[in-house]
Amino acid sequence: TPVFQLNIPSGTVACGGFQFARGIEREYDLKTMLHWVDGPVTLRTDSERYSGELVKELRVGPDRALAQASGPGRFQVTRVPESGGVTAYRFNFTQTFSLSDGSSFGLRLRELTFRARGEDPLNAAKTIDEEFLINELLLDSGPFGEDFAFYTSCALDTQPLFQISVDLEDGSSLRLFERLQPLELGVIDTGQARIVRAEVHLGGEDQVVSDYWSLVYSSFKHNVAPVYWVVLATPVTLPATAAPVHAIEIVARDEVSDPVVIEAVHYLDEDFDVIGAAEVSDYSKEIFTGDVEPRFQRGDANANGSVEIGDAIVVLNFFFAQGRTPTCVKAADANDDGSTNVTDAITILDHLFDGSGPLPAPFGACGEDASPDALPCGQFLACDS
Repeated sequence: TPVFQLNIPSGTVACGGFQFARGIEREYDLKTMLHWVDGPVTLRTDSERYSGELVKELRVGPDRALAQASGPGRFQVTRVPESGGVTAYRFNFTQTFSLSDGSSFGLRLRELTFRARGEDPLNAAKTIDEEFLINELLLDSGPFGEDFAFYTSCALDTQPLFQISVDLEDGSSLRLFERLQPLELGVIDTGQARIVRAEVHLGGEDQVVSDYWSLVYSSFKHNVAPVYWVVLATPVTLPATAAPVHAIEIVARDEVSDPVVIEAVHYLDEDFDVIGAAEVSDYSKEIFTGDVEPRFQRGDANANGSVEIGDAIVVLNFFFAQGRTPTCVKAADANDDGSTNVTDAITILDHLFDGSGPLPAPFGACGEDASPDALPCGQFLACDS
């Protein structure tokens, strides 16, 4: 009865991914985000079934409804003999959740596999990192109607980054940044994909959207004929539309399809009905090798959406207790001097207790670094969710 361990770094999340041929509106409806429990989870093999927890928070749908656990999670382990005296231990996890409208659904993690020879684990631990989320995770939840939600990485930042540039006849423009593993014949049939950022210039206004819930991807098998939605943070009024534009639909050019799909842009109202279209003057999609400026909040070192004493503790633990590196080191640079050190913790405490005033921008709301530096910002959950 060997014992295994699942390591879950603090703040780890998984997001719903797309299913080919499901349609853009259904993909939007099935948006979901799972916050894992923090810390190591012990996986026992002395019993075939036992209770345990993997989920700290689960949000479902574009309204981000909080799902309530209907009971504890349940692990089930199956032993599969292999050659050389090795046994594979396959762990499945299930848990039932309910929503405020009375509906319920199940969450299922499948075939989390460890191996041991006798009592000696051959792989004693796994870590839920980007590699695991993209290539090993088999997690779904449902049913939502007749569909299931499939989970993967929220960032997909190990996938190639593409820039889709769309210029419109009326002078408006769109820039989409897409994470996508291109098709490799015989290796992959449909790659995971996600729009991670949109820069919109529409009606004389500029908006940047990097929120997981507001960027939608859909396509057919082999990532053919993709369609994207960008849900605007602030609706835009255009002379040519009868109602304010709440979202933009971009139909991508696809020369693989038969017949060829021609690029198009549609304007959608608050019910996602088409209320107008724009003529495309220029369209391109290419590998993007530059930097996409992250959105974050200054001083919010733990990326939970507010500046508090816990952020100072995160900074101090990082330097003096070999604590976990903040997911967005830029946010931990509270004094915006281009480095992160103990003075940032002091700056946070001065702000909280000595009335020293606001921190440098972006502070109090999500934004980009007004004085760019080399500090990394891999993920800032409060601005990406």
